Amino acid sequence: MTAVTHEGTSALRIERLSKRFGGAHALDDVALEIRAGEIHGLLGENGSGKSTLIKVLAGYHTPEPGALISVGDVPVDGTLDQKQLRRLGLSFVHQDLGLIPSLTVTDNFMLVEQDELSPLRISWSRQRRRVAEALRSYGVDVDPAAVVEQLSPLQQALVAVVRAVGRREDDHPLRLLILDEPTVFLPAKEVGMLFSLMRRVAAEGAGVLFVTHDMGEVLEVTDRVTVLRDGRLRGTRETGATSERELIELILGHTWAQAHALQDRQDRRAGAELVQVSGLSGGGLHDISLSVHEGEVLGVTGLVGSGFEQLPYLLLGGKKADTGRLRVGAWEHDLTSLRASDAVAAGVVLVPGNRLADGVVADFTVSENMTLPVLPRFFRGGRLRRRNLVDHALGLMRRVDVRPLAPEAPISSLSGGNQQKAVIAKWLQLEPRLLILHEPTQGVDVGARAQIVKEIRSAAKAGTAVIVATSDYEHLEDAADRVLVLANGVLREELTGSQVSRHNISEKCLMSTSVASAGTLAAEATAHPADVDGARE
Repeated sequence: MTAVTHEGTSALRIERLSKRFGGAHALDDVALEIRAGEIHGLLGENGSGKSTLIKVLAGYHTPEPGALISVGDVPVDGTLDQKQLRRLGLSFVHQDLGLIPSLTVTDNFMLVEQDELSPLRISWSRQRRRVAEALRSYGVDVDPAAVVEQLSPLQQALVAVVRAVGRREDDHPLRLLILDEPTVFLPAKEVGMLFSLMRRVAAEGAGVLFVTHDMGEVLEVTDRVTVLRDGRLRGTRETGATSERELIELILGHTWAQAHALQDRQDRRAGAELVQVSGLSGGGLHDISLSVHEGEVLGVTGLVGSGFEQLPYLLLGGKKADTGRLRVGAWEHDLTSLRASDAVAAGVVLVPGNRLADGVVADFTVSENMTLPVLPRFFRGGRLRRRNLVDHALGLMRRVDVRPLAPEAPISSLSGGNQQKAVIAKWLQLEPRLLILHEPTQGVDVGARAQIVKEIRSAAKAGTAVIVATSDYEHLEDAADRVLVLANGVLREELTGSQVSRHNISEKCLMSTSVASAGTLAAEATAHPADVDGARE
């Protein structure tokens, strides 16, 4: 597309932006300019610094001294609060959209304007008319009185964008709209409507910063694109003069040819097939079938919103599937009616991604948490033999190197890595037939990562089938024998043997999403050519 930019006008200018956490740089001397009237893409792998940059702009993080940030021609001094952001003309739409599902559309609009309203003189009919006018002016056909949770995902996204644009006074115009992966949960065929709204905002003179992983979306809707890698600026390009391959190479940090010069890797898939998943749909997944062998570590990955993160919970019964069956050895169950207790009894266990919320009882001690799955073993004559329980937990802690070696300490007092090792040991003591892990290395240090990989490989060596669902490509390179790549809820790629490297996995994730988007657009064009052409205009 061609930007209708305002010559010489910047919506946002950043220079010398750095942010450290401890001794590590999340952002290192980043410079960025968003022009008024353009849609500017921001790309980078997980951990590249995109989220930190957005959180600095949102006032959540304070940058290191020396950073220069200007919105329009107004320099920003220090950390911003929400009122200051609104006065400067910055608005955000995050991935979760920030809407309260149980409230009406009008109520959600008013939440961001509380400082401009008098609670003693609210005219609800007037507010609904005003919201209706705002929605109508951007071509959004939604009833202001509708409850948000009753709207479609597309309608919710459009409401969030119109709310972010909001009612602007002449002295506080919208200068920059920041969209942080708002398309993740949208069907590909509906993304075009959101793009039309973004173009409308840019045409009215505001800059739009669009954060996404999707190459197809970037090439379709942006005017320029900036790439971050390892917290540093790696380049800004005019989208129309840049190929998809060039962008992927900027993101990955190596050439296309280097991605295929991979180290030799032994395919360790030696055992018989133990696990079979057939026809699994639900949670954004569509007709997924896969198998895992005894002693095999199967990685499942994709970009944010691809659906890979739903797989662990559908396989354990934590989320209900629409269709599908799971077989582990001779045991088989319909996934639409599977309960977690049935799965555990059959030897299927899960290490969840959010360990504090779903993996531990924060108020319990380390020993109490680690022995929960085997608690009946420590009752004799109706009494809990606590000494035996603590001794058993100590053995588990030593096995996986949980530090400090303090079984009576609250588990919430441990570091993230030590909590994760405790959770993994808690389930490994059952000697499961199928071990499922979701983001097992998330928020852990280097030492804990190495220990977690060791435990996963040890479980596989003992004959357990392992599924690791993660966006940590380095972890997959270290631990997995085979990797499945999902995009838009569909299985797109299978990598085996020497193909399993972090660079190759990352490349396939980026490429598969682009191919999936292109395939959907092609199908839509065949069925409804006029509609697709309209969405691209």
